[in-house]
Amino acid sequence: IAEVTFPAAADGIVDVNHTFVDHCLRGKGVAGTLMEELVSELRRTGRKAKLSCSYAIGWFEKHPECGDVLNG
Repeated sequence: IAEVTFPAAADGIVDVNHTFVDHCLRGKGVAGTLMEELVSELRRTGRKAKLSCSYAIGWFEKHPECGDVLNG
């Protein structure tokens, strides 16, 4: 019903490649909450992310305080 996928590459960097929220939950901040949880998980595990999902790219542009989890 809602997900963000971030498979790890061989170098350990995850690729945030997909964010989905079912239409019944859209407009309620669910995708933003997923991204906040992603950032928490990356910080907790010391991993970095690259972004190929358009939603994730836009979200990180609006939340530069979370840029510490980005690779490069």
